[in-house]
Amino acid sequence: MHSQRWTGIVVVLTLTFGVGTGAAAAAPTPQAHVVAATDAAPAADAARPPVTGGFRTFWLRVRGADGFLGEPLAPRACTKARTRCSQRFEGGTLTWRKGSRVEVAESRETSSVLVVVNKRRPLSPRTYAPPKLRTVKGSNQRLRPQAATALEKLMRAAAADGVPLNVRSGHRSYATQKSVYARWVRTYGKARADRISARAGHSEHQTGLAVDVLTRGHSFGTFGRTPQARWVARNAHRYGFIVRYRAGQEKVTGYSPEPWHLRYVGVALARDMRLAGSRSLEGHLGIAAAPGYR
Repeated sequence: MHSQRWTGIVVVLTLTFGVGTGAAAAAPTPQAHVVAATDAAPAADAARPPVTGGFRTFWLRVRGADGFLGEPLAPRACTKARTRCSQRFEGGTLTWRKGSRVEVAESRETSSVLVVVNKRRPLSPRTYAPPKLRTVKGSNQRLRPQAATALEKLMRAAAADGVPLNVRSGHRSYATQKSVYARWVRTYGKARADRISARAGHSEHQTGLAVDVLTRGHSFGTFGRTPQARWVARNAHRYGFIVRYRAGQEKVTGYSPEPWHLRYVGVALARDMRLAGSRSLEGHLGIAAAPGYR
């Protein structure tokens, strides 16, 4: 923000908006008043829409204007009956419905990199397939283009630091995930399969935003003890990835720890989660835990 020195008279339009999580709020008629100003801020700097009530509580919890949502772009908009409200920000839209909590609208949009998929939030439709995928260089696995590019940068950085990684599994179709899950059920039984594999329609791999990485000479069972796993845990956020299923989060995510399972959420959100010390998407975005299927 740049300071500008103005002289003369400045007309300031004061607007008051009632913003909350559905409670009726007064909206007085805008009033103009005249102030003498010599060091008034530029009009554009004062024009940001207000963020108040439940929306403000959520926004500040995710680091406000410094977080992945950024600055508000518009004031809150509600239905006439005030049963639904929304507000747009630079990085997404906050929504609220009567009887529900404030959440990021994109967390329910299957096509969004912010989508949250778990045992209680299936893809819509459950047979969803990304419209565009591309092969990650140096592998035979495919991801959404944005995630593939970010993963290639991550893998180059890991190799440069002496901890090379291999891509084990990227996008899986609904049919493939159904087959994978069925195989685990046959091998271990349904209870254990549900801790280590997602049912078709509930898998992050189906979004094209999730990837499993390993290193030569190690299996999934031993990867967590490698320098590669430690490097990924420290650096994945720099490239827009998070370790999605972390130790200690089983009652939130519903899955056993998977230090190899990376989920692309974009650099802004991944950085925010790192700064906030958040250990799950659900926890950071205020979404209910999903320890099991409904």
